[in-house]
Amino acid sequence: MMSGINFGCVAEQYDRYLAGYPDGLMHLLDDHEIAKEGDVVVDLGTGPGTLAFGMARRGCDVVGVDASREMISLAQRKGLFQASSIRFLCSRAEQLCLKHEAFDCAVAWQSWHLFDQPQASKEAFRVLKERGKLLISQCEWKIISGGIAEYTDQIIQKFHNEFKYSGRSAMYPEWLIPLENCNFEILDHHYFDIELRFSSLEWRRRILASAAGVASLGWQRAQKMDALLAQELLNAFNNAELSVPHRCCSIVARKK
Repeated sequence: MMSGINFGCVAEQYDRYLAGYPDGLMHLLDDHEIAKEGDVVVDLGTGPGTLAFGMARRGCDVVGVDASREMISLAQRKGLFQASSIRFLCSRAEQLCLKHEAFDCAVAWQSWHLFDQPQASKEAFRVLKERGKLLISQCEWKIISGGIAEYTDQIIQKFHNEFKYSGRSAMYPEWLIPLENCNFEILDHHYFDIELRFSSLEWRRRILASAAGVASLGWQRAQKMDALLAQELLNAFNNAELSVPHRCCSIVARKK
């Protein structure tokens, strides 16, 4: 669990530079029959609602919840623009304002690490119907020697120590224990790798909008971090287009 992070102050930037999901995530939903047409789905930590809108397009009845009022407000505005029927609610994943056994599926994309996982597991179990499924998915950059992710990680460490990605496998075996303690059956736990491309400016904006940026440091300190990153991008990469390897880990669990 990460504390002291306020994504509300960068909601618009997050939506522009961080929101989105890989095609592989939709394939995973299909493989495990999650978010099928007609399913009632709750999106935990929905942020600006990107995945919620994607599941609505699949024909699901979706509720998106997030602890940030600013994120929920943004998602609601986008929903009006898209004429969407999604309900967006300001609620913590650890204390959902939702009925018992009301959902066929629950999903958490890029958000589970922000939660108190034991409590969020209990709440997911509570709101899921019998044999309802939970998908947890997280995508992080991979540290490659001499790559931009390694340089970025080193710069981040100069400002705080809570966001160390070096040596991470992005498999999160520790997330399995709270799920199993809540009587979830683990159906799948795997990863796939992807390459994402960014301009130097896009990469800087992405870091500023991330949990390691403004959301935790505030604008003044985050801008100092950004200045160091901008210099490194110029010195080491000549501001060239960046190809950044990422690993996406997913856990699929079913309520027994």
